[in-house]
Amino acid sequence: MKVSVIVPIYNVEAYLEACLESIVKQTLDDIEIILVNDGSTDGSSAIAGRFAANDSRIRLISQKNSGQAVARNVGIREAQGDYIVFVDSDDWIEAEMLEVLYRNIRQEKSDFVQCRFEFDNPQRGTKTIYGRKFDKLVMQGREILEDAMMVRNILVAPVIKMYNRKFIIDNCLFFESGIVNEDTLYAIVVSCCARKVTFVDKVFYHAIERDGSTSRASYQRLCSHMVIALDKVREYLEAKGVFVSVEGLFKARYLKSVLYNLMQMSQRLPYDEYRKIWQWNMEHSMYRNYNRMSVRKNLPWPHRVMVRLSVYPGLFYKSVKLLNLLSFRMH
Repeated sequence: MKVSVIVPIYNVEAYLEACLESIVKQTLDDIEIILVNDGSTDGSSAIAGRFAANDSRIRLISQKNSGQAVARNVGIREAQGDYIVFVDSDDWIEAEMLEVLYRNIRQEKSDFVQCRFEFDNPQRGTKTIYGRKFDKLVMQGREILEDAMMVRNILVAPVIKMYNRKFIIDNCLFFESGIVNEDTLYAIVVSCCARKVTFVDKVFYHAIERDGSTSRASYQRLCSHMVIALDKVREYLEAKGVFVSVEGLFKARYLKSVLYNLMQMSQRLPYDEYRKIWQWNMEHSMYRNYNRMSVRKNLPWPHRVMVRLSVYPGLFYKSVKLLNLLSFRMH
């Protein structure tokens, strides 16, 4: 079997049918589709069951709600294909995605191949391609980890990649459960182990953005889990004996990741609530310690500017609001 597609499912009845239709209609036919129903309480289970009954390539696994990381890990252990792809159950993929990525990873013998993706917001009627064209189509050796640390070409999202299953299993590359920032950790750990990575400079994946209110408690959890994820990144790199060689990049990535959360909160929370979480980040993370010129120089200039501004909560908050009005995205 060529490819195993792993789809964790949790309460996405409004989006699941479109997601599964995009997978079953792939031009690459020799695939298996592993649906992991993670304790859904809406109509998702029935939709998944209907698709499984009508397509022999689909296996439906049901479990109590354990989180996306656990569901993905179940899929990895069940997978029988030579290669693995993850798809989030509220997103969809272009019909030729699997065939093109499969052809590339087979021909190049890479550990994983990555394509580009687009944010689709049905409520706003907007579509935004994430990032820029790839700088190169092949990476090898140390440059893979260095690139992933700074999210230049190798992006965080696992859903835009096709992985060699043997590479995943041989290196015990499973998702960390219990944190909401497991993708940050996973992307760096995978890149630390990879010897060769390839890229397909085409948009094949569509991530559905859903507008909605997010509480301060949710953002507090996001920030605390990001600190946990970054601490685990450091522990892993130290265990592998490579931390010293990328220490400057790690600290810059730390700034970049916390900055991203601060910008997200500035867009979505009232100032008084934002100010409380800003204070938490300044007191309980390494953000202030790493916010030095010797570290900031590793960041792109827009990030350097925003990191400098971020120590002034009121000015930073207003600046992010203005950038949002101008539809300016920082990647």
